[in-house]
Amino acid sequence: MDAALDERRSLEALRGVIIDQSEIEGAAGVARIAKDGLDFLFARKAITKTQHDAGQRFRIDYEKMDPEKEMTPRQLDPSKEIVPHGGENWSDKRAEAIDRIMCIYRMICGVDTKPGAKGMLPLLPREHPALRSITALNLIAGQGFMINELVSGSRARSRTKDDLTFALDTCAIVYGLG
Repeated sequence: MDAALDERRSLEALRGVIIDQSEIEGAAGVARIAKDGLDFLFARKAITKTQHDAGQRFRIDYEKMDPEKEMTPRQLDPSKEIVPHGGENWSDKRAEAIDRIMCIYRMICGVDTKPGAKGMLPLLPREHPALRSITALNLIAGQGFMINELVSGSRARSRTKDDLTFALDTCAIVYGLG
């Protein structure tokens, strides 16, 4: 059984799929496929280390925007520490995270901005590339969706990956990584 699992792990690793062991109570030690869009793209070398790091930082800020309903439930991530009401200076940390995210959104839309600047997003048509980039960033980097869960068809997946790559490059600039 272990030899078959090791063989599957090595084959799936070539495709960029990570098989690890569950740490959830009642299922500890059971093999499970990690499904995170950002990690999947990084494992397949579709995004760079800088873009992956920028996406991880974006996810941290994205989760701070909604402290009551975190995007990664504790039952799926038992390593998350339970901090009542977000800990010390939570409102300041949350405001800084929202400010960084809005700065990223404005930069994606082509508005000349920097962290701390105030301003609204421009009104753009529904299928505008900037809005597609923001949507891809929110769903893949922020919430961990896989590209194939969002769109079907190779052209749409390729376009979504390009939109995400552009958004992650913008995140890297805002977070000082690139």
